[in-house]
Amino acid sequence: MNFSQSFGIANQIKTGKESALGFLFGLRYGSNVQYDSDAKLNRFRLEGNTFYSTQEFTKETNNWSALMKLSYKINPNHSVGVLFMPNVGGSNNLRTIVGTGIFEDQPDAIYYSNDQFYEERQQLIYQVMSDHYLPFAKARIHMDASYTDGSSDIPDFRSLSTFLLNGQLLSGLGNLPNTRDYRYLGENLFDSRLSIEIPLAEKPGKSRKIKVGGAYTYLDREFNQFEYILGGTDSSGNILTGSYLIPDNNIEAFLNPSNFGVQSYDFQGLPKRRSNTIYIENDIPGNRTIGYSEVIAYYAMIDYSLSYKWRASGGLRVEHADIFADIYEYDRLGYAPAIFRKSGGR
Repeated sequence: MNFSQSFGIANQIKTGKESALGFLFGLRYGSNVQYDSDAKLNRFRLEGNTFYSTQEFTKETNNWSALMKLSYKINPNHSVGVLFMPNVGGSNNLRTIVGTGIFEDQPDAIYYSNDQFYEERQQLIYQVMSDHYLPFAKARIHMDASYTDGSSDIPDFRSLSTFLLNGQLLSGLGNLPNTRDYRYLGENLFDSRLSIEIPLAEKPGKSRKIKVGGAYTYLDREFNQFEYILGGTDSSGNILTGSYLIPDNNIEAFLNPSNFGVQSYDFQGLPKRRSNTIYIENDIPGNRTIGYSEVIAYYAMIDYSLSYKWRASGGLRVEHADIFADIYEYDRLGYAPAIFRKSGGR
């Protein structure tokens, strides 16, 4: 099911004999709901049993976007403008799976999986631009620059897998434990361009001009993930991850908030304290990464009409790029980073 609404208004107001002020405002909202109650997921193996499963999938997405643009025409030869465009969206995803054949050596094991996560995305775009015409040189100059502030966050990705084997419900999937993940991605982009167009011996009906310019782009990215493993404890208080038995095959009781509290008990006459169910932070260096890319470019091109039937054009573009990507902890410790530099032209 899809639903959307939009609204827009624009106008131009004369502010002088040759000047004018124009504005544009737009707003849009959209939502989308997807639901599939009987999807199939099968994985065939050349040898051994095949994994058969039924999925139930639900996804709800909501998006807001707006456009605000203001332009000012100083005179027929000069104009400037600014633009702001925010985009905000979120999606909620839920998937359940029931299947058999997940293990090659245990074809009768029944597999259950529940995945739920919410993702929010935000993109804020700021832009300035200007166009100028110089009558004495018959040259046209265009300049623009934009900055984009973007983010994509998954504040709570829950993945719960269990399987029923020989009448006993177990948590996890082999050596793969159940986890909750919190993921945050930030990305910022600055982009700018300058171009100058100059006519050469201009004649009516013949295009003869040279165009030169440059561009600069800088992008930086930062990713952070916080992962927590769902663990249980045995009668001795030892922490269990991976696959372990769920008491009484009752997953709801196992995940009850009271099970996460600290409890006191006696073990061989000694007082001890434990929690039946816990979350263990899995902090590894790869959970936090950083990086950037920087590109500087220059170009020149010529467009020259030899006659009304023959026309020649060509150009040259030169670029220099620096690309850096590393794990935050390795960069902090001064380990050799992964830096790629490339220069070239075409």
